Amino acid sequence: QLNGTPLKAGETGLWSVVEGSGVFNPENNPSTDIFDAGEGKNIYKWLVVNGKCKLEDQVIVTINPIVVPEGLSPNGDDKNDLLTIAGIDLRTKPDGSPEYQVADLTIINGAGVTVYTTSSRKREDWKDWDGKNSRGENLPEGTYYYILKIEYFEPAKTETLKGFILLKRY
Repeated sequence: QLNGTPLKAGETGLWSVVEGSGVFNPENNPSTDIFDAGEGKNIYKWLVVNGKCKLEDQVIVTINPIVVPEGLSPNGDDKNDLLTIAGIDLRTKPDGSPEYQVADLTIINGAGVTVYTTSSRKREDWKDWDGKNSRGENLPEGTYYYILKIEYFEPAKTETLKGFILLKRY
């Protein structure tokens, strides 16, 4: 959500894209939702017009790509102890439901067995993976595979990412 300078009597306002991408809903309200913002740097302009007078300001929104680390070393040294996925939005509404998207993570061992799952359907339910199975038991070192499913609300779409994670305890 973007929040521009509130309009006063006799003023009109308009959001526009200066660089990057995005769709405003609505484009003439100081407080607007933006959809389809592209990865990387996006620059948006809020233009307020009152007769011949104009006031404009810009905001830069950087969208980071989703990055799933390829390694995990849960050995208590505070480095790579958790599989923390960058770029997912885990913000919630006051009732605890997801605000913008839902993420579901499944970890699978080399035999194809699901060993760990987590979901952001309720914020308190999401847990970064710590190299343990769903029962809290340490998993052996090795290669594991992930399926990260992300459901976006507006516009409604689903994205599935798959890859591997190397688990080492050194």
